[in-house]
Amino acid sequence: MTVAPIKGSAPGWDGTGDTDSGTMVALRRAGYWLARARLVPPAALDAAAADVLDEQERAEYGGLGARARRDRVVGRIAAKAAVEEWLAVAVPWRAIRIANDPTGRPRAEVPPGLRAPHISLAHHGPIGVATASAGPTGIDVEVIADRGPTFARLALTPAELHLGTGEDPAEWVTRLWTVKEAVAKATGTGLRGRPKAITVSACEGPWCRAGDHWAHTAREGDLLVTVATLTPGPAPGPGRTRSPPRRP
Repeated sequence: MTVAPIKGSAPGWDGTGDTDSGTMVALRRAGYWLARARLVPPAALDAAAADVLDEQERAEYGGLGARARRDRVVGRIAAKAAVEEWLAVAVPWRAIRIANDPTGRPRAEVPPGLRAPHISLAHHGPIGVATASAGPTGIDVEVIADRGPTFARLALTPAELHLGTGEDPAEWVTRLWTVKEAVAKATGTGLRGRPKAITVSACEGPWCRAGDHWAHTAREGDLLVTVATLTPGPAPGPGRTRSPPRRP
């Protein structure tokens, strides 16, 4: 586990990896970055925003409510950490802008002379996750919960439910839901209320395949994080993970 301290210093960001209440941390995972801000005081969020957001992003941040501000900060921290790692050069986070394209998909804007990666980000409570890749990618995070048989029947096909034979039902349904969400983001279509339009055909260890996309799922406490990329071919063997491709 690698801890990435915020660039500069800000109250509430201790850079130690401690995830207790009142701290902010950024953690590098296999294929994505996770940022957490648990019960961080508003002043600490504002200080972090001033440290990592550019002028336009700070203006947008100022117009948000308290919860949306927290989500914005953790999402931008995770996304900028992922972008900087992908670029493989040291870039001030305020020099990386996370914006949206005309369809609403997030995009990274980087300093001249650098090529921006594709990005995806997601939030759940005080958690933000993001990934960067040479090609279209998607990420989703959801809490493991029993969503009931009706949700399972509406979201998953009979074959997908059968794939989970022997698995914990709540975790299986949550996992495949994150796979569908992540793949929908990678394709740029979104689920559009039709989760069965994306079908999972096979799963091996932490990997699942949906169409031409491979999706890797990791557990973060009671959360599942899934990253999807367009990577045709056999899934990696047990214990192997794919990290986002590097810039050529």
